[in-house]
Amino acid sequence: MSNELSQEKLDWMNEVGMKEFEEPMKYCLGANYVYSERYIKNTPLAVLKENYEKSKPVDTEENDSAVVQIKRLLEQFDKAVNEVVQSVIAKSETYKEAQDLLREGYYSERGKLESLVWTEAKNRLTKGAELQVIKK
Repeated sequence: MSNELSQEKLDWMNEVGMKEFEEPMKYCLGANYVYSERYIKNTPLAVLKENYEKSKPVDTEENDSAVVQIKRLLEQFDKAVNEVVQSVIAKSETYKEAQDLLREGYYSERGKLESLVWTEAKNRLTKGAELQVIKK
């Protein structure tokens, strides 16, 4: 077997932007970070540590906790939207009345999150069968 790379492989490497290292890579950090000995020698330790901190993996426990918190917030948001939708349907005879109620709710003095709830409720109401007549 030849030590030469085929022209086809060289063309593909060029096409995808693959580059040859200027010098041998001697150190690695995981699979994504490789360093030459010269780079390690010439880079101040403070810079190496700073770059490591920027690129280190997120603590799994911390990440899991954030995911759980986000899921809870999304569940609360979804529940609030469903409550608004049900309330608007209960108070409205027609789709137009529902739109008016939602518009009033959105433009009243509500916090940003509550406005988002009303906006999402309006979006949900306009997507389903509620487009016709909410109540007969």
